[in-house]
Amino acid sequence: AVVSTQSGHYGRGQNEVLQSKEEQLKSLRAAVQTTVQDTVQTEMRSYGEVLKSSTPAAISPATFKKVVKDVMKDEDRSKNVIVFGLAEEDGEQLNEKVGNVFVEIGEKPPLAAVRIGRRPETGTVWRPVKVTLTSSTAVQQILTRARFLKQQERLKSVYVSPDRTPAERSARRLLVEERKKKAAEEPGRNHFIKEGKVCSVDKT
Repeated sequence: AVVSTQSGHYGRGQNEVLQSKEEQLKSLRAAVQTTVQDTVQTEMRSYGEVLKSSTPAAISPATFKKVVKDVMKDEDRSKNVIVFGLAEEDGEQLNEKVGNVFVEIGEKPPLAAVRIGRRPETGTVWRPVKVTLTSSTAVQQILTRARFLKQQERLKSVYVSPDRTPAERSARRLLVEERKKKAAEEPGRNHFIKEGKVCSVDKT
């Protein structure tokens, strides 16, 4: 009888302990869930406040549109070259004429050419030609080989350059003037423009 009574007490004690542990686990799970929810809500509110407070101030729709437009222009320029000194004639087949120039330097890329600017009243000044190629890689190939035009007697006056922005053209003009000045001051040296500056080396 004593053993039976002790077993009964032991069984009830075990049940009470198990129930207590289950209740503790439930409380712990509830606390964790509440904490996670509160944290997520707080973070979402903080993120929303950041967007509301910072995004309009950081970039307006008009500014964003201008940035995109400038990027597109730069991308378009990367596929263009400008040809100077190419004789201008009435009814000229410009694509064919530019293509023949490029053939002289070992290149024959697909292209679309157009004169830019207002045509002068006198025929002694020729408008530059904007040439659009299929890729920036084709542009680099043309620019790399353009120096060989000087070896062709009839094309010595033709010059090929990148399609620069107005700011880049102004900077380039200053560099050209600086190179001319150095050439006059130091005729015994070769002067050239490289990586945005004028370089000079002794003639060999």
